Amino acid sequence: FTSRSSSWRVSSSARREAEWQRRLPTSISAEIRIQAILCRETCLSEERRVKKNMKIGIFTGTFDPFTIGHQNIAERALPMFDKLVIAVAMSKLKHASEEISKRVEDIKAVFPKECSELVDAEDASKGYRLEVVSYDDLTIDLAHRMGARFLVRGVRSAKDFEYEREQADINKQLGGVETILLFSDPRYSSISSTLVRELRFFGREVDEFLPKIK
Repeated sequence: FTSRSSSWRVSSSARREAEWQRRLPTSISAEIRIQAILCRETCLSEERRVKKNMKIGIFTGTFDPFTIGHQNIAERALPMFDKLVIAVAMSKLKHASEEISKRVEDIKAVFPKECSELVDAEDASKGYRLEVVSYDDLTIDLAHRMGARFLVRGVRSAKDFEYEREQADINKQLGGVETILLFSDPRYSSISSTLVRELRFFGREVDEFLPKIK
């Protein structure tokens, strides 16, 4: 009787061990998934915290093309923020995605160092000092997605100022976003994307109005 009882206990123990071994991978896999989810939530929370503490500005425009005037505004705006986002506005009715993608890459080529230099925000933001993106919705919605509280706009004339002042009031009212107006350097006040496009249309050289690729 003792021998049979001992044999039953061994057999039962072996079955439990086999069952545990069978379920082990599933348990480990589930635990890994849980840990991954928790880690992701922690990282996202930390990223949101860092973004909240960062001063992010967005310089918007169609940039068709991006001129030396735009370059001057971006260079002057960079020191004002922890991070500057150059946002290329697009219309799905007017612009092909390939056209906008090329415009984004062309602007990145103007600022290679800034687009590759990590923001020093407790090593948690994993972002760059300057980022170039495209968007097709409201500017205030883009600002909220990017965690930005400031918009940057260039002003070349009194006419520009009146238009930008109205836009700034609307963006403040609807989105709580402040607008910083930077007046064009007198050297570039007569340069516009429209001018460059017209000169191109008539076959004139426009390189002097465009940024030099670094």
